[in-house]
Amino acid sequence: MKRKVLAVLLSAATVATLFAADARARQARPRDLQRQEVTELDTSGMSLAALRNLYIGTWRDQGGRFWFSIDKIAGAQVQSASFRMAHLKDGQIRGNQLTLNSMSCVLLIGCYSYAITGKLLTNSRMDMRATDDAGDTVHFVLVRK
Repeated sequence: MKRKVLAVLLSAATVATLFAADARARQARPRDLQRQEVTELDTSGMSLAALRNLYIGTWRDQGGRFWFSIDKIAGAQVQSASFRMAHLKDGQIRGNQLTLNSMSCVLLIGCYSYAITGKLLTNSRMDMRATDDAGDTVHFVLVRK
């Protein structure tokens, strides 16, 4: 009987510890994001050619789940970009802000679009948000490869 009580108490303590660790991790995420937003790259003194070079290339998250590649920029307009299972509708750059609108059509599911907005944190990291037609938003940090 004492063994059962001890096992139950040990299990309860383990579960409580896991919940506390998860809560601390969730609280740490917004703080990390705030630090990233503070360190946005200031592009106000850059020429259009130098700014264009900061964006051209392949950007991906650390897990490789989401990526896009910017291939051609003319002025402030993104003219060519590649996505997984999607294509570029339009895109533009304003200083350290990137906006891309994409469209995807999947057989038996239909077509949907999403807007991707991002801010350069450094010349190789970007804070991104992607919002789909339903208004669901995903936040991630991309690294240029």
